[in-house]
Amino acid sequence: MRKTFLTLCAVLALASCKEPDSEYKTPLATPAVLSIASLTDLTEVVELTEPAVLTVRLVATAEAVSDQPLKVMMAVRPDRVAPYNQTHATDYTLLPGDAYTLAADPVILPRYGKKSSDFALTIDSAKIPDEDVHILPVSLGTITGSDRVSPSERNSTVFILVRKLKLADPVLLDRSSWRIVYISSESTGETNKGIRTGFASHMLDGDPKTYWNYNPSAPEEIRYAPFYIVFDLGEEVTVRGFEFINRLKDITNPDSDPRTPPHTVTMQLAKALTAEDGMNDDDYFVSEDFGPSDLPFAKVQDIYLSGAYDARYVRFIWKGAYNQSATSITPGNKGASLAEFYVWGNPL
Repeated sequence: MRKTFLTLCAVLALASCKEPDSEYKTPLATPAVLSIASLTDLTEVVELTEPAVLTVRLVATAEAVSDQPLKVMMAVRPDRVAPYNQTHATDYTLLPGDAYTLAADPVILPRYGKKSSDFALTIDSAKIPDEDVHILPVSLGTITGSDRVSPSERNSTVFILVRKLKLADPVLLDRSSWRIVYISSESTGETNKGIRTGFASHMLDGDPKTYWNYNPSAPEEIRYAPFYIVFDLGEEVTVRGFEFINRLKDITNPDSDPRTPPHTVTMQLAKALTAEDGMNDDDYFVSEDFGPSDLPFAKVQDIYLSGAYDARYVRFIWKGAYNQSATSITPGNKGASLAEFYVWGNPL
């Protein structure tokens, strides 16, 4: 009985070591053939509104798989511009070298794999010299891991066609249809030099003598920064920056120094609001911080976003203010007041 048991165990052990059924039991008779493909839609000319950065994701695919894992680099092929133009009756110029960046690491194609990991290529519209169409041929480069592999004769190059769209110079957008959706702290009204002021609406009235002021008598949770202000611009526009006209120490004297201008802010953009008060963080697809290096102590402060974005709503988060001088910050994050709020941009 013991001999039979041991024999059965040996058979089971051999069975467990047997290679699973597979069409790849032995090395492949035919060499691997690789193609290049884009995970980014490149069926048309990609138009980039300046400033913008495009990221193209590329992969190596196997027309015939390899029985070894492969490492594949991608490479730009300037020599393929002329044949492309001749075939398509075009006159595209090669994208300048400083306008794109190739990932430094190879993609990995697993043994018997059909698709590799993805490879990133970025294109910066600010480095594209004009608004003509430019071409960037990207091909399979060095392939390591096997000497039985070759690039496809037909599908070894992806052609990226890109054109920069330069916006007109930004302007201060018309505010006639704007409204304030929400403000976290607002004065109940005050009289300054005989002028009734302090309300949020005074940021949009075009009168630098009136101003919004936070409510210094409010409970502590809304008496201190951060203060939130949500603006509805009335329609979708291209937003590129902001201008703050600051309250003056003496509102009747245009030569007066500013009083508590913003020192640190966050500017956020949304196309639509899912909360009535505009306080759903998930609505905002752009969020950029600006500190004292961007906002010097001044009567007028201008800040610009890193790109141009189409949006309808702005959430302005006031995080801190100067205390009536360039070298002093308001204690306890108190103090917030603004005469006018503008947006730099372009109508759609």
